[in-house]
Amino acid sequence: IFPFYYDYIFEKSGLKEKDMHNLDLLLNYCYTIDKAMFVKATTTDNRILGGAVFLKDNNRLYYLFSALSEEGKQDQAMSLIMDYVINKHSKKPIVLDFEGSMIRGIASFFKSFGANNIPYYVHEKSLRLFL
Repeated sequence: IFPFYYDYIFEKSGLKEKDMHNLDLLLNYCYTIDKAMFVKATTTDNRILGGAVFLKDNNRLYYLFSALSEEGKQDQAMSLIMDYVINKHSKKPIVLDFEGSMIRGIASFFKSFGANNIPYYVHEKSLRLFL
């Protein structure tokens, strides 16, 4: 998925080349230990329309990111990808965690799959060091 991600998302992501390289290494490692899943949608002549990356643990599948070509957007390739993932895991006691989105269109897309907004809370504590 990474060459595809570079082509369609990299410039918008704000990540640096080194960040992308590190992410690629991390995701490939996660894949080798069965903690990542890459799903892509292709045409009948094997042109890639889009792809998505998921991280997984024992009871959750986390949607991490995706990329779509213009043709993939028109053909609703992301709906096909999500349908595949949901069907593949539908008989398992697993939660598909969309991780939310601040982008209205993406949030609406997630909601179309029955997603519920469940906030994650963050606790921060500042420590003062006295010298």
